[in-house]
Amino acid sequence: MDYAKSLSMSAAVLLTASTLLVFAPPASARDQPIVVEAPATLIVRHVAYNDLDMAATSGMRALNRRVGDAVTELCLEASGGFMASAGYQHGRSACATKAWAAVRPQIARALDQRRVASSSSIPLAAQSITLAFAG
Repeated sequence: MDYAKSLSMSAAVLLTASTLLVFAPPASARDQPIVVEAPATLIVRHVAYNDLDMAATSGMRALNRRVGDAVTELCLEASGGFMASAGYQHGRSACATKAWAAVRPQIARALDQRRVASSSSIPLAAQSITLAFAG
């Protein structure tokens, strides 16, 4: 009976070892670089706020001004530059609407993080807001 137990234990060990050998990646695969591709037309802007006192009205105004400037730059670049046509103005307006919709939750999270950080010793995780446009 001990022989059967020993034999079944050996078979289990052998099966586990062979499974690991079959499914383990080769050493050379682990050394390969990871490549991340983004659309060629991806436009990104980062708006820093770590220097602002967002508990003060002036800090919030400054953050909104920075975000507004970044939205303007992002949409201007996304539309190919300055043009006075009605189609261009409509496209730029739509871009700005989408950008502000995407950035408002980030501003709210930044404010929440600042409130938590000011009442505790927890360090802030994010120090910038990111706007992105893939055209």
